[in-house]
Amino acid sequence: MTLPAGPLLAAGWLLLSAPASDPAARLMLPNGARLAAERHAGSGTFAFELHASGGSLEDAEQHLGLADLLPRMLLRATGSPNGEDLALAAEKAGATVDAFSGPLTTGLRASGPSAAFDEVLTLAVQAALSPRLLPADLEKEKTLARQTLRTSLDDPGSALGRAARPLLFPGHPLGRVPDPEAYLDEVGIEDVRAAHAARYAGRRLTLVMAGDFEPDAALGSARRLLEATPPGETATPAPAPRAASLLRAVQRRRTTEPVLLVGFPTAGLGPDAWPAMDVLSHILIGFQERIVTEIREKRGWAYWVSGWDWRYPGVGLFAVTTAVPARRLDDAEAIVRRELARIASQAPSEAEVERARRILATSLARRRQRSAGRARTMALWETRGLPTPAAAAMRQGLRDVTPRDVRDLAARLFAAEPVVVAVR
Repeated sequence: MTLPAGPLLAAGWLLLSAPASDPAARLMLPNGARLAAERHAGSGTFAFELHASGGSLEDAEQHLGLADLLPRMLLRATGSPNGEDLALAAEKAGATVDAFSGPLTTGLRASGPSAAFDEVLTLAVQAALSPRLLPADLEKEKTLARQTLRTSLDDPGSALGRAARPLLFPGHPLGRVPDPEAYLDEVGIEDVRAAHAARYAGRRLTLVMAGDFEPDAALGSARRLLEATPPGETATPAPAPRAASLLRAVQRRRTTEPVLLVGFPTAGLGPDAWPAMDVLSHILIGFQERIVTEIREKRGWAYWVSGWDWRYPGVGLFAVTTAVPARRLDDAEAIVRRELARIASQAPSEAEVERARRILATSLARRRQRSAGRARTMALWETRGLPTPAAAAMRQGLRDVTPRDVRDLAARLFAAEPVVVAVR
């Protein structure tokens, strides 16, 4: 669906180009804010995500964790007369609103019955653009964040991340881990207010909406809410990763079962490589696929095998993780290394690739059955300044992946020596 020409274009709104088959309507406001809306007819629901560029990658060293605090502060209340917490106000309308944060963006997402769309969108945008940001609320959120961090220290997976990230990304923002003894001590309310002013500005905002509504009407509502936002400055791109200088580490700690990571930092993947990466990842760590079969099904060493698949502009990571008995750590590492080397040198079978295509296409179809799934997919593309492909185009992208494509991508990603980390 496309917007009509005429009034919007005459008023200075820039209609973003997209393929004719693209179901989403888009609008870029003069202040730089990007809007996208897709109709999910008959669903009776809505979902939207408001993203502000500048996540944890942009936090200063002494303010690490600020990106996690900021969206939580938005939920506290707006400058409205009743000062009601956003989450409670949304709940009265039968909807839910949650804060989120990540390396690239922070923001708010909401879902609920389509009848509540306009009300909840208004509440969420007002909360995002006009929050109270009070010192007392900050102290509450800092206390909760510190409790969450302390609790996570007992989780072997969290311990693995804390041990692996500095090795995978030395000197890079992705490699930082918070110090439990000083976490958030240097973050004051003025730091939060400054971060909000910089990050919740027009050029950094992306709003995606999916639901049982008319996309043009949804864009009109969003435009009215966001058009007065100052444009601000764009976010600073993430730096390229540096080569790891230390490739192996063992962290000693008491844990029920040791956890293992074998990973490759990358310089990031462009969207043209995403379908092949999806297929590659599934062949390696999909249910009953190569590594899972070798470690879990054949040998019974692990209950789970998983992966870290990070795809950020200019930086990324692919890693295999699992938990095995201590006496099997070396054997499990050898299996992972062997399978990574094999797929980088020998193309997978057509049957493997076809099975991955079918499973991934089914997952895509299931995700699109929910408005929230559609909004999540849209956000992945739109926050990178790219129009979301139509579902048919995404399915075609999977069908176009060949065994040779998978092998060539693996050879490129796995050319260096992997970083290996064990927590035991």
